[in-house]
Amino acid sequence: MTRARPRVVFLVHRPDYAGGTERATFLLTRALSATGRVDVEIVGLERTADQPFFAADIAVPFHTLVDHREPDPLRQPSRLVEADWQSDFSEATDAALSQWLGRERPDIVVAATPGLLTAAVQIAPAGTRIVDVEHRSSSTRGATAEPLRQYGPAADALVSL
Repeated sequence: MTRARPRVVFLVHRPDYAGGTERATFLLTRALSATGRVDVEIVGLERTADQPFFAADIAVPFHTLVDHREPDPLRQPSRLVEADWQSDFSEATDAALSQWLGRERPDIVVAATPGLLTAAVQIAPAGTRIVDVEHRSSSTRGATAEPLRQYGPAADALVSL
């Protein structure tokens, strides 16, 4: 299937947080969508609140894959992202993201964290372009910089803000 415009999907782990990564993503997707040159959407991996803190900034299609508003006592660790890199990944987030990417097949995936980059590189369909947008200094990440070293070379672009 050929699309008229490229489909760009921004992955945010928990879009309901009140953090700089989330707000920057919402504002960037708004600006990118306003160009009319690409179709843009936001996919949150986990939902932990009823609505995003910066809900007023969301101007593109938005949804989350796993509802974690209630604790999951049976939560199993991720097979894609090591817990010391980003501990909030799980088998449920792995499965949901893998199914979504396989079904939706976006042209470009923009990962907002090293953990999301790690997952996207391993499970995105062939031909999907992967961009990592780093919102924090990689030199201060400690163990969480390791995904950048291991999976950064597989990305099509790495952007450091």
